[in-house]
Amino acid sequence: MTIFSLDPDGMPVLLADVPSAGVSRVAAGQQSGNPRHDVHSGKFGQGGGGKKSGAQPPANVDPVAFYRMLDAVRQAAREFQGELTPANIETFIRDHASNPQAVNLQQFTQLIHEQHLADLVDIIDGQTRGGQKTIKLTAPRAYLKQQIQSLNDADVAQVAHRLEQRGNSPRAIDKWFGRRIPSDRQLSVRQHKAALKGTT
Repeated sequence: MTIFSLDPDGMPVLLADVPSAGVSRVAAGQQSGNPRHDVHSGKFGQGGGGKKSGAQPPANVDPVAFYRMLDAVRQAAREFQGELTPANIETFIRDHASNPQAVNLQQFTQLIHEQHLADLVDIIDGQTRGGQKTIKLTAPRAYLKQQIQSLNDADVAQVAHRLEQRGNSPRAIDKWFGRRIPSDRQLSVRQHKAALKGTT
């Protein structure tokens, strides 16, 4: 049984709970590192990583349903922005899923958080490196401020690391975050980012 299922109307039941959790599965959307993990515990199994070209639907999952699920994640992430609370996530699921009880709230919330990080990477990259031929994702200053303030140091380090992997200079990224992250957090952010150096 997969973590995606379809309701009678053909809509995906978002992140339905998985009775066979504990099995090492390959995460189709993993870009690097070890894509094998238990869908509940997050523990990794045996097996290497490898680059993949964007999120791919798992085996035996309708691709259209899979991408509609990703659309729902993006919609929720951009609708709630920094207001990621159990109450409004539950409201979103109740309004968009035919079987809300089947949705794994924790996993869906985590996907929204990851979408927030991906959006930040795109927004900041557009500000620091984007050229005229690049499609840019933009956001109001208030949104950026709210999102940055909502991140912990490990999240900030991950965003900074991903920006550097896109070709932004470490100096430019340090300068961008230096104006937005309190000085008493910057050492912790640098330490977290240094730990990510060996993961690519």
